[in-house]
Amino acid sequence: MAKRRIGRHSRWDLVDFAHLSVAGKLMRLELQQQLNNRQQIESRLFITEDVQSPRAATWAHALPANFNCLAVTWHPSLPEVAALALGGGTPLGHYPLAAKSLVMALRLAKPGDKPRIMHKLPLELPVNDMVFADMNGQRGQELVIAPEGGEIAVFRITEREAVNITKTLNIHSGIGNWNSLACFDFSGNGRNDLLAGNWGSNNLLNRYAENNYRLYFHKDDGGTRLYKTF
Repeated sequence: MAKRRIGRHSRWDLVDFAHLSVAGKLMRLELQQQLNNRQQIESRLFITEDVQSPRAATWAHALPANFNCLAVTWHPSLPEVAALALGGGTPLGHYPLAAKSLVMALRLAKPGDKPRIMHKLPLELPVNDMVFADMNGQRGQELVIAPEGGEIAVFRITEREAVNITKTLNIHSGIGNWNSLACFDFSGNGRNDLLAGNWGSNNLLNRYAENNYRLYFHKDDGGTRLYKTF
């Protein structure tokens, strides 16, 4: 009687995901992780051509390091190419050192082709969240990054370079364990506002934690008002 061979089945866990509308299809990009035989976390990019189709093609691309989050937008200059940002994660046992955060180019016409690295961002800290948004009012897509143990950073991404424009935008978040981001025109002035979540108690922002403030917003007459309550 033949014995059944039991193989090692890899289990990939979902870490983060994003969607992009491509030629009438809703493409889904997933950042997945698993613990390998060396007891280290490895990451991969899993792409579904169209989440609305049960027979959609899928692709999986191994990534060069451990990553915590992803964000996606259209490439700033190349048609049918997406700019994919990956926030660096920490190898087990090496905290707080982190892998370099990357911006990669993904050919949407051939998502089975391995994404090309465009930029390695000059960050040494783990990244907990990132988002593409128009932060300077020029209808581009800047990359906003929420690091752990650092300050919120904003990069202008082009094919040639990634430029830190945080000071130019007069954004001074203070150092903290930033973990979430949201961009929206809360004030109704036509420019995006930035909301960031923080586990810690920054010096400049500590009064909010000490007084147990809560933040609410109310939209009326085409505008949005923010209220601090406690």
